[in-house]
Amino acid sequence: AVAEILVARERRIAENMLRISQRIPLAFLGVLLLLIAYLVVFITQQMLAPLNRMMNTAGRVAIGDFTPITPVRKYHDEFSHLAVAMNHMMIQLAHRQELLVQAHKLKAVGTLTAGVAHELNNPINNIMLTVHMLLEDYATLSEAERLEMLQDAANETGRARDIIANLLDGCPVGTLVEVCI
Repeated sequence: AVAEILVARERRIAENMLRISQRIPLAFLGVLLLLIAYLVVFITQQMLAPLNRMMNTAGRVAIGDFTPITPVRKYHDEFSHLAVAMNHMMIQLAHRQELLVQAHKLKAVGTLTAGVAHELNNPINNIMLTVHMLLEDYATLSEAERLEMLQDAANETGRARDIIANLLDGCPVGTLVEVCI
């Protein structure tokens, strides 16, 4: 009877140990799941949030907003270095954009100058040719021919004056002042 009691007691102890040994992996699995959940939150906060911030900044740069990235962290890590590099890139892009705008302005001024030179060159050449012909052939020309040549020179002078007036009034080159008014 004592032996049976001892065997029953040993059996209960063994069954308790077996139940406990079956629960330990479940408890370990629960702790492991909590650890994994903590790591997911940590990685999300430490890596994905800064990556999303950098992606948003890249999107802003793509549409032309070169506002620098403000620092979020007190310490320097890879994302802080990336933010500094992106700020430097945005400063360079803004500078290059300013240079490009200036180059376009200079090109427009060059085009305008070429147009003005061409438009003014025509009446000035006509005036010069008329005056040289008048000087060379003055003695052989009749009074009517001289007056006609002087009238041509006066007309070309008026044409040059109209071109300059158009430019001063903001009218396109080649347009008469009367049309722009």
